[in-house]
Amino acid sequence: MDNDEKMQNLIGSQMLADYVLKDLNRWVEASKEYYTGEAIMSDPEFDELQEKLINYNIPILTEFIQSGIYRNGTIEEVTEYTQEMISLFKIKYKDKSSITDIKKYLIYALHSKIPLYYGPKLDGAALKIVWEFSENIEHITQIQSRGGLDVTRLFMNHPNIIATKKYRKNIVCGELVIKKTIFIEQYSDEWENPRNFVGKLLKQKTIEQSIINNLNFIPCTDGINKLNDVVWKSMGIENLYNLENLIKEYKSDNFPFLCDGIVIAYDTETRIVKDNYPLNMVAIKFPGQRAKTTVIDFEYTQKKSGKLTPMVLLKPVELEGITITKANGYNYQNVIDNHIGIGSEVEVEKSGDIIPVVAKVLTYSKNVPMPKCEYIRSGKHLIAVNLEESRKYKFILGLKLLNIDGIGDTLSEKIGEIVKFNILDLFDTIYKPQIYQTLGG
Repeated sequence: MDNDEKMQNLIGSQMLADYVLKDLNRWVEASKEYYTGEAIMSDPEFDELQEKLINYNIPILTEFIQSGIYRNGTIEEVTEYTQEMISLFKIKYKDKSSITDIKKYLIYALHSKIPLYYGPKLDGAALKIVWEFSENIEHITQIQSRGGLDVTRLFMNHPNIIATKKYRKNIVCGELVIKKTIFIEQYSDEWENPRNFVGKLLKQKTIEQSIINNLNFIPCTDGINKLNDVVWKSMGIENLYNLENLIKEYKSDNFPFLCDGIVIAYDTETRIVKDNYPLNMVAIKFPGQRAKTTVIDFEYTQKKSGKLTPMVLLKPVELEGITITKANGYNYQNVIDNHIGIGSEVEVEKSGDIIPVVAKVLTYSKNVPMPKCEYIRSGKHLIAVNLEESRKYKFILGLKLLNIDGIGDTLSEKIGEIVKFNILDLFDTIYKPQIYQTLGG
């Protein structure tokens, strides 16, 4: 039985109560959207939902949740082909009491006095680079995402990926990321966070060179042990009792990339795996500081797709040295499901998202103002109708559907400005000279 059948059998087994099924379906949807779409809930909300499912103490459900088989919107078996990208076991760091769990995971290295090292748990899109090295041959045979997508054609000429040749390893695993500053300046109007933006690129047929140039590939391991001494740093047993300082190093706004934890590891001669997790590496998730405040209103921001994202306006509160006045509501359905409304008392957290998020709702409210513009309901989203940005998006999408080589978002928008974003006018000969000039021949 493959994993798709396992999931369908679990959901349709009639073993789960309706309220459990509702939580499971939300978890499945959030797992699919984690990399490949616009996030539907915050990281802390997802963690709490997953913990809630495990706490139902239903063995078949717990096994499914902990198997980690949902990756990039697909369910896949862990095979010899994908084993170098097995997910890491995660420990949520709360306080010094968490050190006991960390030491248990690293007990072999600590007992054998094997050197430990640590590095950032980068939050982008994991890639595996497969090299072939033989006499007079040095070339990349494949670049694969964690979800099994072959993205060789998209990224084989990326300079950071080409540079991994220096390691002389047949397998190089790492993270495709974008600097937080570049994301905020150029892409935050459409995307909630850098992880979703980078993950979505893996699904594209082509990517504009300007976007490729904005991406970084950070090599991390050869599938078993560390690569890249710039990423990894040595640590002693005493550092385990001072994890707060190590965590601050990567959680700081000064760290260039999105990062949601640290990885502690040690070298091993052969891969040792238990429950799909390599035993020589463990991920320590950051604790999130929270602040309590009250919802005072809502406003909606429009994405290029026309989707209206609810922004939860808050009574100003200090969090990690910053005054927080709003939080990301993700989508209308998320606001309704979590009973977030004017008057709700909430806890907010600045997680991996650029904009703070509602981590917990303490007081329910149904008072949710609707957008002032014309809109329609579509699934979990509200969609703006006949607004300028919607017209632009529809035109660009329509032009891209023609699959004309070399025409991406930027050129599509320039052409759209010529024909005032009317797709039919694209075929009017009166605009041909201006379009030809824009295309540069």
